[in-house]
Amino acid sequence: FWSRNQLDHFNGNNPAAFSGNNNETFTAFTEASWTSTVQQLNQVMADWEKAIETCDEAKLKKWASGIDHLNTHIAYHTGQILIIRKLAKNWDPSKGVK
Repeated sequence: FWSRNQLDHFNGNNPAAFSGNNNETFTAFTEASWTSTVQQLNQVMADWEKAIETCDEAKLKKWASGIDHLNTHIAYHTGQILIIRKLAKNWDPSKGVK
C-alpha cells in the first residue's frame, strides 16, 4: 500500500484513499489472496525501478531521501519475513536465501 502510495506521489498522481487507520493495511490478507499481494508488490517495485530510471536528475535529487527511506523500510520488513519463516522452519533455501 505505502510503496504504491509513494510511487503515485512520485509520478504526480493522486494516491488511493486512506482512512487514516494503518491497521487496515495489514488485515485484508488471506492465504488465498497472498499470491495476488506478492504479485502486486513485485509490480510496484518494477514500477519504481522504471520511474527512477526514467526520471531526470533534479527529480531524483529531490526524492533521494524518500527513496532511500522507502527502500530501507522494505529491506527491514523483508528481513523480518525471512527470519520468521526460517524460525518457523518453512523457508526453502533451495528457492532463496540460505
